[in-house]
Formats: sequence, C-alpha cells, structure tokens
Amino acid sequence: MQPIVKFQGSDENRIPLDTPTIDVIEEDGCHWAVGYPLNKRPVSVQKGDVVFISRLTHDPKDIYIYGCAIARAHRPGQDEATPADIKLRPWKKKWPLYLRLDKAEFVDGKMENGVSLYEMMDKLDSDSFVTTQEHAASGIGNTDPHLSVRQQAAARLSRDGFKWINRRLQAAFNKHGKIAQRILKQIV
Repeated sequence: MQPIVKFQGSDENRIPLDTPTIDVIEEDGCHWAVGYPLNKRPVSVQKGDVVFISRLTHDPKDIYIYGCAIARAHRPGQDEATPADIKLRPWKKKWPLYLRLDKAEFVDGKMENGVSLYEMMDKLDSDSFVTTQEHAASGIGNTDPHLSVRQQAAARLSRDGFKWINRRLQAAFNKHGKIAQRILKQIV
C-alpha cells in the first residue's frame, strides 16, 4: 500500500475554505475518479493504494484534504475521459486521464473541516513525502515539502505523513461526519 495525496484544482482556481465539500465533489466528480493531465499518467499508483483527495484553497492559501478512497490501477485506453465526460466537466479536457476510486469517503460540511496539508508540511518538514525524505537522507535534491508539491498532480506520502494525515482525517470524520453514500451515488 502506497499512500498518496491527489491534488484537485490549480493555482488559478483555488476555492475558499467555506465551500461545502459536496459542491467540490459535484464539480470534480472525485467520488469515483480523479483526473490527471496527459503528461502525468498515474501508472505508479497501484490497486489498493490509499488516495487522500485534496483541493487547493485560498484565504488562506493551502491544500485541504477532505476525503480518501482506495485506488484501482490505471488502465490506459479505458480510464480516459469521453466526449460526454468533457461536456459535463470541461476541465477534463486538460485532465482527461482517470484514476478510478473505490470506497470514497468525504468530510461532511465545508472544506475548512478537512485537514491542512500545509500544516503537515510545516510540522514534518522533509519527512512529509517519500521524495523529500529520500533527498534529506542522501543530502542531494530538494528537501522542502512546499516546493516538492508545486506543479504536481499527486505526491507519495512518507509513513509519517500518512500517519499524520490519517489521524487528523479520522478525527474530522468523527467530529463532522461523512457524506452519506446514498448522496454520493446520486452525483453524476
């Protein structure tokens, strides 16, 4: 099992923290799949990997994790947006590759009820992600977790990063609840 954080949105379309999570799920369709750009096919993600679903936010500028799911392995030629998918969600023209998900769970309420990735990066520093941890150990390469997530579709969490996020996301589920599966099933 390889835990990752999948980043939804871009610097140009960050959302406010008072955005209801259900609105983000409806806009992104992330209850069944997350999108990747053509040049970043998700071949390293394997069936059974844990995917923490996040969205870029503003006021404050951050990345908030608001859900998690279990990945399926990407299938080239099958896990790609159709013309109907792009018509429904035009952003899929730039992000047409799918990583399909099972057992998605989302924090009920607003984005601010999720987990701040910046807080984790500030706390764990280079121990946040696999790459920054490896670079710190070797003494070569970038060790700044904030720099390591720029322009990325996703990032592999270190064991410490996984534990930190998982604990806080479970606490958010306990405090705010989860969006009911019957509601998620109604979203196209």
